[in-house]
Amino acid sequence: NLSWIDWTIIALSVISLRFVSLSTRAHCQGVADFLSANRTAGRYLLTIAGQMGNMGVISFVYYFEIYFGSGFSPVWWTLMSIPIPVFIVLTRWVYWRFRETKALTMAQFLEMRYSRNFRVFSGILIWVCGVLNFGIFPAVAARFIIYFCGLPPTFHIPGLPIDFSTFASVMAADLGLALLFVNMGGQISVMVTECVQGIFSNFAFLIVIACVLLMVPWTQIIQALSTAPVNASMLNPFQTSQVKDFNLWFYLIGIYGSFYAYMSWQGGSGFYSSARSPHEQQMGGIIAGWRALPITAISMILPVAAFTVMTRPEFSGQAAAIQTTLNGISQEAVKSQMVVPITMGHLLPIGVKGLLATAMIFFSFTCHDTYMHSWGSIFIQDVIMPFRKKPLSPQAHVRLLQWSIAFVGLFGFAFSLLYPQTQKIAFFFAITGTIWAGGSGAVIIGGLYWKRGTTAAAYAALISGAALGVW
Repeated sequence: NLSWIDWTIIALSVISLRFVSLSTRAHCQGVADFLSANRTAGRYLLTIAGQMGNMGVISFVYYFEIYFGSGFSPVWWTLMSIPIPVFIVLTRWVYWRFRETKALTMAQFLEMRYSRNFRVFSGILIWVCGVLNFGIFPAVAARFIIYFCGLPPTFHIPGLPIDFSTFASVMAADLGLALLFVNMGGQISVMVTECVQGIFSNFAFLIVIACVLLMVPWTQIIQALSTAPVNASMLNPFQTSQVKDFNLWFYLIGIYGSFYAYMSWQGGSGFYSSARSPHEQQMGGIIAGWRALPITAISMILPVAAFTVMTRPEFSGQAAAIQTTLNGISQEAVKSQMVVPITMGHLLPIGVKGLLATAMIFFSFTCHDTYMHSWGSIFIQDVIMPFRKKPLSPQAHVRLLQWSIAFVGLFGFAFSLLYPQTQKIAFFFAITGTIWAGGSGAVIIGGLYWKRGTTAAAYAALISGAALGVW
């Protein structure tokens, strides 16, 4: 699907990013630099880098599934919840008190508040949940790139007797580059490269949005969404009683979880302790709410435009070609995930395809290096280090962190290669995340705000939450 112009945009952007990552190497001088950027990040760096780290290709595909099947009805509930993160930041909910503890990770705080054994127990639980949750990230990102770019399932290198899997090769290249970024300078490299990628991606998204709306007019989008059944409306949020998956209850649970489980998920744990001060973290959170608008817009506009292309007679020729590609996907869950990427690969013009592909590759890098850094660091800091009687030298400590991060990347590659996806991404997230989030909110909130919370109660909360999550 891509021309030489598109591939040139991608290649130059990735090479430039590599030079940026190399420039951060000299600034990583110790363990604090590697784990938390030595607590030197300002509000603007936190705004852009933190936002990129918490969004990945899998996040976009997550939203594509929701909006392609439900239209604009979920947008109402999404917009209604916009004040919530602003309220959380303004009231300093959880994060301010956590920063005052001076802990580098959440489990370190749990040791300070409860006990060392509880720290190890919680570290193992969150690490297992996090690594399993990360397991499908590389697969979703690789499939997006493959189907958007129109790459063949296999390719052949002259002189070699075998064909190589494009899926496995794209995952290996993606994870390999992300691993180079994160192990080059730890959290410093993660934040600087993600800031650069975030600036580029926002400008690219504005161009892509404008192009999509020119090619698929707003009036046609509304007409296409109006064809949905009355009680499964894709326009009216109060006529969605027949919507099974992403209805009102789905968003009410999410709103409750944003308070109860705030900062409990440690996928971006490095950002929780990287700010220069709690105030800088607060300001970064406030700015991030406004800066997320291009990301929010493209998450909604691309899927409804794809729905319009697939249902309106004006686009019947393109829809037929898209459907032919979709028919070649055997897994229904994967097919629903790839509708939007395949549609955009057929719809967008030369140059704009290269911008969108580059932005998504960047989001893949940012999410993967953030998650690998978080889960790899948590395993060393909260499971291995508490058992050591002699402290490691800074060089040995960083090296151990790098090996742990590499293991997370290898696990993600193997899991993505072998695990067949049979459900929507939102439900996979719910299953893997609830095992930890079910009890962690009570443990964290109680530990920060209630002096009478006991270690026995903390164990009871985590165990009962995990058991109910599995059940």
